[in-house]
Amino acid sequence: EFVEGGGAFMVIGGSRSFEFGQYENTPLEALLPVNLESEAASTSRELAAKFKPMLSDVARYHPILRLLPDEEENRQLFKTLPLLDGLNRSVGLKSSATPLLMHPELKNKSGDPLPVIALNEVKEGRTMSILTDSMWRWNFVQSGNGGDAHAYNRFFTSAISWLLQDPEMTPLRINLEPQSPREGEEVKARLTIADPSYRPRTDHPFRLLVMRLDDPTDSQSEQAVMEITDRKSGVEGVASVSFVPPGAGVYRVVVEAEFGSRKLSSDR
Repeated sequence: EFVEGGGAFMVIGGSRSFEFGQYENTPLEALLPVNLESEAASTSRELAAKFKPMLSDVARYHPILRLLPDEEENRQLFKTLPLLDGLNRSVGLKSSATPLLMHPELKNKSGDPLPVIALNEVKEGRTMSILTDSMWRWNFVQSGNGGDAHAYNRFFTSAISWLLQDPEMTPLRINLEPQSPREGEEVKARLTIADPSYRPRTDHPFRLLVMRLDDPTDSQSEQAVMEITDRKSGVEGVASVSFVPPGAGVYRVVVEAEFGSRKLSSDR
């Protein structure tokens, strides 16, 4: 029911709840971004030590960790955030998972850094694992040091929006100019094509559809009146397409792109 209905949940690890919670081989573990194994549990002191998490390769693109609009300022912010402490050890990430934050020193048996925050998409559902219970330090410790709780609040607001599949957080972006054109006026669509991990894709094919709603009271009356399929994205996934809507009416512009077995879409 979870995966077919587009459900979402966030699992935050208490002190050692992932390791000792006996979730291995349960329906819950099947949905988590990380693999669990009872033999991975330990009482090592290194798991309780303070650490500064590393940003994964995809973290610079993912909206959950875009705590400040400017990329460089955002990177500098992570360097100043209070240290975290305590980590639930996992065997590693599932092949479908996306890591956001990793431990700077601790690794699994394969030599990969242990995940601190990871995401997973299972059919229509989304899950998120936070394998530490010290995220509060970004709030209280940061405020106590003279900072503010912006990073903490923005992180959880964005995380919930991503889990709930907020349309504003789609990897495909469309900006139209003008948004309300006159009849016969050219519309310029500026697109950003990014994969499911939000990494911009250069030279990637996409499809643009212009849909017209013949009867505003009946959504079933919508039909495609224009289809552009011979375009690819440019540098950093940016593309521009110009078109003239065929007559007055109510229109919707849709962009679609495929990444392996995944098909993404966005509309305006």
